[in-house]
Amino acid sequence: MARGRLLIVDDEQDMLDCVAEVLGEHFELTLAHDGLEALSALRTNAFDVVLLDLKMTGVDGFDVLNYLSTCSPQTRVMIASGLPRLDRIAQQYGASDWLVKPYHLDVLEERVERLMGGAPARH
Repeated sequence: MARGRLLIVDDEQDMLDCVAEVLGEHFELTLAHDGLEALSALRTNAFDVVLLDLKMTGVDGFDVLNYLSTCSPQTRVMIASGLPRLDRIAQQYGASDWLVKPYHLDVLEERVERLMGGAPARH
């Protein structure tokens, strides 16, 4: 069975490590420590889902969302952030789902699995 491809973008190394430990058993992972690394990965690889933090130094999650909406609209995006009103941000930028930090890893796993097999993205 083919494993879904997941790009995880977060500038917090501890968060990347935790998420990778949980999701690495189920999906083919690529980790990006900031928006610049994420854009580089997106330009050279196709992903089924992007798990995206928004608030990062330099190239942030909003820059990545803009790139995805233009260059990879079929990619599903889950925003994971501590910013307020994620529901409105997700709707405005066409993200498929969102989670407010801090979140439970079992909830994240369930949501990512649903996105891997869910309806088309809405960018």
